[in-house]
Amino acid sequence: MTGTIRHTLDTIHVTLEQLGYTGEEFGAARLVAMMYGIYRKLGETMTISWQSGSAVYDVTATEAAAIDALSAELTRKGLICEPAGNRMHVHGQEHIDAEVMRMLQP
Repeated sequence: MTGTIRHTLDTIHVTLEQLGYTGEEFGAARLVAMMYGIYRKLGETMTISWQSGSAVYDVTATEAAAIDALSAELTRKGLICEPAGNRMHVHGQEHIDAEVMRMLQP
């Protein structure tokens, strides 16, 4: 895992903690090389998953309002979020850097 991906995961983790979620389970699904983290808060569940080497993270929540709150906070911290109901894609810093470099090319 590169430093930029770890930074994005750290940002997601800290933001979830600031919103009152506690990390409960972390692991990997070996069949598809996917990692995940499960966070809980008063009956709500938030699941973060990502493919090995990817800078795009998938977030699923039991409530759409939880996705909206997380999206607002992550956007404020500079990440790109694409919420849709109780699901969201978060583009990590590595992905954002690549898009900016592409836009700056003549």
